[in-house]
Amino acid sequence: AVGGALSAIGIDASETISKMKDTVKNGLEAVKGFFGNILGAASDTVKEILSKDPELESDEYKILKKQMNYFLSEQLKKMNL
Repeated sequence: AVGGALSAIGIDASETISKMKDTVKNGLEAVKGFFGNILGAASDTVKEILSKDPELESDEYKILKKQMNYFLSEQLKKMNL
């Protein structure tokens, strides 16, 4: 619709729209990579913690254990278990 309106007044917007789509696509890929890196680092940290303290019994990990138990509880609710 925008391209048609611009075309009606003599402006070819197809190249600009194509460039804009590419910019958005590249931005989304960058965001995806960023969050992938963060999640990978978090996963590595959790693996390291669990290798040291599998039951998360030390005082240092009480908050993590509480959050993990809450997450598990919420997931089970979603599955109706």
